[in-house]
Amino acid sequence: MEYSALFGAILPLLSRLGLPFLLGGTSNWFRADALRQAGGWDAHNVTEDADLGVRLARMGWRSGTIDSTTWEEAPLRAGVWLRQRARCFKGFAVTAIVHGRHPLRTLREVGLPGSIALLAQLPVSLLCTAAHPLGVGLALGEDLSGPLAALLLLGYASAVALHAAATPGARWLALLLPGYWLLHWAALLLALSDLVRDPAHWRKTPHGKVERAQAA
Repeated sequence: MEYSALFGAILPLLSRLGLPFLLGGTSNWFRADALRQAGGWDAHNVTEDADLGVRLARMGWRSGTIDSTTWEEAPLRAGVWLRQRARCFKGFAVTAIVHGRHPLRTLREVGLPGSIALLAQLPVSLLCTAAHPLGVGLALGEDLSGPLAALLLLGYASAVALHAAATPGARWLALLLPGYWLLHWAALLLALSDLVRDPAHWRKTPHGKVERAQAA
């Protein structure tokens, strides 16, 4: 459901609007001169694809999405999922730090709309993950007619509706997302611990464990 919402709705929308976005880890196609100009991948960033997407945008290149399907393998066990998400969160934090060192320069290079898009995908998304348990607690403790609870419920309802719309075959699963997002908070804590101890460490995750039915 996450992959469907990200690759089927959010990234295509950013592409249509001409805004920068974080590249995914599979099926990326580059112009060789753009890749060389950007210096290739940062070997010290565990989300080197996300970092490269930002660097290309800062250099004036535009990324787009293709109406095609690449099968992505989701983790089968909680421990594998935790390592994968901790790796993503740590890389996003490093990317936000690297490209936030000179915010005015980045603003000039990608423009105000591009800067807002990158802020939403990097530091703001991390802050939302960190604040999720607090938001759930406030929503449960507030009078549901209060303005804070109403704002929180609106935000959660919008996110749940987006994921449900992107996955028509299993829309009921979207109702479980607020609980699932609590697991993201645990992954973020692990990521921040790794960021302090060893920012370039790659938490390994196995692949090739999923079998899917052959397309007819």
